[in-house]
Amino acid sequence: MNICFINPTKILRGGIKGLSKELTSRGHIITILTPTQPDKRDLIGLDSITIQVYPSFFIPKIRYTIPNFFSQYKILHQINHDNRIDVIHIWTYFYLAIWIPWLFGKFNHIPVVITTDSFPGISWNYGSKFVNISAKIYSISIGKLILRSCDKVILLHSKIKGDAVKLGIKNDNINIIPNGVDENYFNINNNPNEIRQQLGINPDQKMILNVGRLVPVKGIDTLIKITEELLKDDLNFKMVIVGDGPYREKYKMMAKHLAENVIFTGFRRDISELISACDVFVLPSLSEGLPNVLLEAGALGKPMVASNVGGIPDIIIHGKTGLLAPPKDAALFAKHIETILNNQNFNNLDLNAPKYVKENFNWNEIGNKVEEIYEQVRRIE
Repeated sequence: MNICFINPTKILRGGIKGLSKELTSRGHIITILTPTQPDKRDLIGLDSITIQVYPSFFIPKIRYTIPNFFSQYKILHQINHDNRIDVIHIWTYFYLAIWIPWLFGKFNHIPVVITTDSFPGISWNYGSKFVNISAKIYSISIGKLILRSCDKVILLHSKIKGDAVKLGIKNDNINIIPNGVDENYFNINNNPNEIRQQLGINPDQKMILNVGRLVPVKGIDTLIKITEELLKDDLNFKMVIVGDGPYREKYKMMAKHLAENVIFTGFRRDISELISACDVFVLPSLSEGLPNVLLEAGALGKPMVASNVGGIPDIIIHGKTGLLAPPKDAALFAKHIETILNNQNFNNLDLNAPKYVKENFNWNEIGNKVEEIYEQVRRIE
């Protein structure tokens, strides 16, 4: 099959990378339309795919993509002219970035499949009342129109199925298929001492790690409060916050009094090395879809503490593969972290998580399910 993926963001989506790699290995022809040229590291294992870049404008802070619609259309037209597209597979909820591919598919009788992990303003909370209200209007207008008319809607986790039905998506058109994690993560053998030395973390200090964009929805303010809670018990640790974003300087100022214990690294690409070096991975988000970084931390056997929101409970089974806490509950987050640090083999989290992730989030099984959907929509056409 000739499959055209639509990536709507500057960063190539992990789900597109993993699925493209799996489908390419099965002989499918993959083309990815994306607003920026991916980093070379993002294309490892994807040598045979075609990347097409469409010019775009990016709205700061909310990191939203507004493409050059004419360029998008021209690229799609050329791809379809050269080798008829069998399926257009759109990724996520950036509806303004995907409406041209959606219309192109409809007008040219090409099946359109969309994958999403949330519905802005409904199942996803940015952390700003104005943004949330705007997002909800956006979801129940253009989002509802596109979602209801796609041939299939793939949800990355089960928690948002009810919201999908309320938006008018037919139950028969809804499929729940998660992202996977690269098989290589189960065999990585990083040297944690190198990263810890690079970050200035002493051998007797614990390393608590967070990875994500520095925006309100990621709960960075809660992370700072967690640090304060942990210091009350004289814990010897470093809180390492990896990522960048428009609120970075604000959060650095909020954590200024914790400078000896909090490290802001900025954007990094050596995520597996950082995860391998940590003692606990923590994600106190207000809202989430199905975070790839938790799949990676689980595959690497790291104890995880995260918010009980979105698709996180599909990855973290409380007490078995990690520990959950309500968002903003810094005291409970700190208690869970201390429980793990005081007993590094607590409930065998380091053994249970890799096994669970490998059994439930492997690309081979996911590839089978997605292929089946492609065959269904082609038969419909």
